[in-house]
Amino acid sequence: MMLWPVPNIGTIPLRADNQGLGYKLSTGEVKPINLVYEFAETEFRRTSQKKSSYESQGYTFSSDITTWLAQAEALLVDARSQADEKVRAITSYFRAGAILECQGADDPGDRRKGSGRS
Repeated sequence: MMLWPVPNIGTIPLRADNQGLGYKLSTGEVKPINLVYEFAETEFRRTSQKKSSYESQGYTFSSDITTWLAQAEALLVDARSQADEKVRAITSYFRAGAILECQGADDPGDRRKGSGRS
């Protein structure tokens, strides 16, 4: 959770909880995430669940709230496809970087031939 100061509103908590499952990693495992996207996903899910809970108790909400949630959902659907591509790109980058470091450490003399270094 991160506290975020919002002008004219106050400080609000932002959560990223992997759809309520948390982020459990094995020792040495790395899982890159887009934190801003994860904040949005978590807060949207939590807000939708609260709205449903209140509605089941007989509360009704203005059409503005329903419209805002529908807009948020449409934007998240679009962001999901983009986020998947960004995570794949970041993961590939880290994987390539790690392999590059390991191979370079194995035999640095051979790796530098032809690189223009003396």
